[in-house]
Amino acid sequence: MTRVQLPRLLIISDSRLCPNLRDTLKNCIDMGAPWIAIREYHLPKATLLNLVIDLVRYAEKTQTRISVWRSLDVAITFHIGLHLPFKGWQNAAGKNLGVASVPLLGVSVHTKRDVDAIEHSSGRCDYITLSPLYNSFSKKHYSGMGYEKFRTLCAHTQKPTYALGGISTENANCAFDAGAYGIAVCGAAISCPKNIKIFLEKIRKRGL
Repeated sequence: MTRVQLPRLLIISDSRLCPNLRDTLKNCIDMGAPWIAIREYHLPKATLLNLVIDLVRYAEKTQTRISVWRSLDVAITFHIGLHLPFKGWQNAAGKNLGVASVPLLGVSVHTKRDVDAIEHSSGRCDYITLSPLYNSFSKKHYSGMGYEKFRTLCAHTQKPTYALGGISTENANCAFDAGAYGIAVCGAAISCPKNIKIFLEKIRKRGL
C-alpha cells in the first residue's frame, strides 16, 4: 500500500539534455515541481552525493520531494525516495535488502510480465513507472507501446502508475485518459523547466 499521497507529476532528470543539471533541477523546483527523481546513476558516487545533498537542501523549504534512481545507500542516507529497475527490485525485494527503510519505493516496468510479478509479490512497491508510452530519447531500445496497450497494463495493477516516455505538454492529457495515475516527464521538463507550470495547470484542470 502506498504510504503517502503521491503527486501526479514526477520530473526525471537527464544530464544529457541540459548544460548544467544542478541549475536546471533547481529551476524545476522554482517552477513548482512537486517531485524530482535524480536518474544519474552513471555519475561517480561522490558527484551524485554532492548533487543530492545540494538539491535536498535547496528543496527543504519547498513542497518538492526528491528521489534517487538505483542508489539504495544514498536513499537511506538522506531519507529520500528510491526508484529501481525491475530486475533490481526483484533482487532487493527477494533478499530484503533494506528497501523497507526508504520513505518511498518505485519500480520501472515495461511488460505485462513485469506488472503481474509486482501484483503477485509480497515485496514492497509503492508505485510504478510504465514505459515507454511513446518513443523517447532515453528509451531508444524500446518502441512506444501506445494508448491501448498502456490502458490494458494499467488495468492489471492496483499500483499508482506513471506514464513515462515521450510525455509532452501536448499529449499529457492523453496519458491520463489512458489510465495513468500520474505522468513522469523527462525531456519536456529538463529541456524547458517552464513547461512544468503547463503540466501542473493541466493536472489542476482535471481536478487531480
